[in-house]
Amino acid sequence: MAAIACTPTAGTKTRPSSSQASANPPCTPRARVQSSTRQAHGPIGMPWEPPVLPVPSSPPHAVLGPRAEPLTETKKRTITVGIESEFELDPRHEDGDNAMLPEFVTALAMKHNQMVPGPIEMVSPILEAYPGSKWREDVEATWKYLQDQYHITTNRRCSTHVHLSLDPFYTIPEIKRIAQACIYFEPAFEAIVPPGRRFNPYAKSNWLDSPTVARGDTSRSELIAAIEGEVQVDVIARLMQHRDDREYAWNFWSLFRRRTIEFRKPPACTKPEEVLAWAELALSFIQACIKYENTTQLQKVPPTIGGLRWFMSQFTEPGLNEPKRMQRLWWGRSSNAMVQPYPQPVGFWWWEGAERLAMIERLKRLRETEMKQGQALARRRRAPFW
Repeated sequence: MAAIACTPTAGTKTRPSSSQASANPPCTPRARVQSSTRQAHGPIGMPWEPPVLPVPSSPPHAVLGPRAEPLTETKKRTITVGIESEFELDPRHEDGDNAMLPEFVTALAMKHNQMVPGPIEMVSPILEAYPGSKWREDVEATWKYLQDQYHITTNRRCSTHVHLSLDPFYTIPEIKRIAQACIYFEPAFEAIVPPGRRFNPYAKSNWLDSPTVARGDTSRSELIAAIEGEVQVDVIARLMQHRDDREYAWNFWSLFRRRTIEFRKPPACTKPEEVLAWAELALSFIQACIKYENTTQLQKVPPTIGGLRWFMSQFTEPGLNEPKRMQRLWWGRSSNAMVQPYPQPVGFWWWEGAERLAMIERLKRLRETEMKQGQALARRRRAPFW
């Protein structure tokens, strides 16, 4: 799959040839070279060296929510966003007449190759989210250029990934709270994504497909408690996913390579409003995760779509968040909707056949138990939950 690295400006709209975009558009096909105002390394342009973890925790900071005071300037933090979009491009424009034989042969080959759209992974530069920042406009400008010049399509193997980091960087308590909330709200995220992205082997469950659960029949609350007792980030990551296996809904191994947490659940997108809806969801969720008080508070909220929306709304900051962009994600979905992940223990195919089948059956029973508990909580609780 080819890669496009994008600059955060609209660029010059010159007409591209059939084979590649023009020299000065916002996106130019090249081998994962970033064009950001900040020095960048890695596919999403994160410039820092791998973190030395664990790091000392910082004091709790105030939030702007229904029951919180506004942040002071010294306590505000920048959220950095990186977006990886996978799709296929087919040029809209044809070249002019080709009178000479070499030009004719070249054009003939191009026309033949254009019958199959080219797969692309578009990688954004570092996008800084803070009150008043224009990062969404940069994303919209890039996608507008693509829409003007190309037919954008997708297939079942395409997806969207959102990387998020903080400046100053995540503390250990924040990483733990994010991990616990990712586990807890899995049923809500499964209900939000289209059916084609549910139970996806490239975005596995951090609970049901984790080595911890597969070996020990660990419930969600037990896994959340286990995370609470850890102080090493690599141990927290191993509780939630196989070592060095990034193909989970939330990839915590990215903390070591890119200093980000990667959200891999979103589907492929063909429009800027779709991309920004998923980016807004990831940003708002991480923002809420670093600010809720403890797991007792967390587990008072039903793990439904409505519960997730309420959870994120408690920590919305005017000028930083744009909740209306997420409206398309809620269309046609009940606020009480939740979908439990389905076991895909791909890391255990080396087990004996009978042992593997027995494990899958145990996980299915665990899944049903969690579904009943979640439904009971949703019937019992009403907002406000705190």
